[in-house]
Amino acid sequence: MKKFHLYISSSKDTKIKKYFKKSIILLIVVIILQIPLSRIQPAKMPWSVGSLIVYKKLNIEIIYFCDSVLGHVDKDDQCKDNLLVMLGKMLPQYSVKAVASGAYGPDLYYPMCKYMIKNNYHPKVIIVPVNLRSFSSEWDKNPNYQFEEEKNCLAYDSFLFRLFYRAFQVFKLNERKVSWNDYENSPVYDGNVFAGYVKDYINLKGANDENMKKKLIFFYMSSISDKHRKIVSLKKIAQLYKNSNTKIIFYITPLDYQTGEKYLGSRFKETVQENASVIKSVLQKEGYSVIDMSVSLDSDVFSWTGWPNEHLKYEGRSFLAKMLKERITAEN
Repeated sequence: MKKFHLYISSSKDTKIKKYFKKSIILLIVVIILQIPLSRIQPAKMPWSVGSLIVYKKLNIEIIYFCDSVLGHVDKDDQCKDNLLVMLGKMLPQYSVKAVASGAYGPDLYYPMCKYMIKNNYHPKVIIVPVNLRSFSSEWDKNPNYQFEEEKNCLAYDSFLFRLFYRAFQVFKLNERKVSWNDYENSPVYDGNVFAGYVKDYINLKGANDENMKKKLIFFYMSSISDKHRKIVSLKKIAQLYKNSNTKIIFYITPLDYQTGEKYLGSRFKETVQENASVIKSVLQKEGYSVIDMSVSLDSDVFSWTGWPNEHLKYEGRSFLAKMLKERITAEN
């Protein structure tokens, strides 16, 4: 009986070894195939990584990180210049380019800054917006807003990484780390008070008064801690450039606080200002002042229908661009 048992164990070990060897051989074959394939058709990296490489070659002087606010133009605007174009026209003496897309935020801006330094790219100015809604339960852990592929490419980009990038994609190394189930069951807070789960807020139908209150809580009303990962990223950006010749301009994105007050009263503006104060305090300790535009604009210069967002009409974009121009051209 003992001999039979040993024979079975030995047989299993042999099968495991054969499977392991076959797996190794398959992996080697896949990797080898990447070499000629990558030469014939190079792997396509995320555009954000590629744009930084191009901007370095062109010696672009001002890099503007941003989310969807940067490119938005209201359908009724007579002037169709977006925020980037406006700023570029105000600063003809500089070359200005953007790395921007919907839902970009500080947790992506930080690896972008590390990537630029790693590749010896030192613009004169880097503009870093801080959108208060990006800290919310609605945005922060949304699976579509994690940008794993961009972060992996920024962290590991090299000749070998590009050579085997297709293999990395085959083995799904860029898969989402946050599931929709986890996201929908994550908590929502009104201040520090539990106010339900994400699934209670994301599918609200119709912008009636009650739903508008819920959406405003969902977007803006959770209290921000200085331990929040996005604030940690902002702090790291400040530390990266503390002793460099690159000027970092941090600003807090304007939001439609008057609509917030309409539905939630004075506590809306109070929460916004408290959260802005946390961000300013962290960055001031690192030696940076922050342009706080969070409650600077009236409702009529915002461009949204349905649920509030931070998109701006011409007047709002012009105000923001002028504020940035003043800071960029200031002596210190």
